[in-house]
Amino acid sequence: MTEKPQIQVTEMDESEKRMILDSMKDPIMVFVDSSFGFLSLSLNVVAMLFNWPQRQDFVPLVYILISLSDSIVAMFVLATSAVYGYVLISDDPNVANPWSVISLTYVIGIALRVSIFLNLLLCASRSIKISFPFYRIRRKIAITSVIV
Repeated sequence: MTEKPQIQVTEMDESEKRMILDSMKDPIMVFVDSSFGFLSLSLNVVAMLFNWPQRQDFVPLVYILISLSDSIVAMFVLATSAVYGYVLISDDPNVANPWSVISLTYVIGIALRVSIFLNLLLCASRSIKISFPFYRIRRKIAITSVIV
């Protein structure tokens, strides 16, 4: 049997912390991130509510899942911009833990990948329906592929 490599978490040195904190101190980006976060969150909620009555059908269900994934991205972008804004108004250089920003960015990356996969799934199902109009797409298999 081969051994699995161990992941080692190391502490950040001061230069790495300073680089991350300095990148947070851009007020224009905080404003843009928060503005697009609120806009994205509100429009995705509208899209979910529009497709909710037809959620038993495959395509509206995929649209709801895409909107849900994009809403998660928007919420975490808002949380990240809140951390950035707090760093911006604070004079204390140790006010924010860079690991919180890294973990928020990690969740945003996962939600973006899920959203991209769902859009690909929607595109593939539409292409199958155009090519083979009477082919029935199995919802359970498609949704299971998203979970896996």
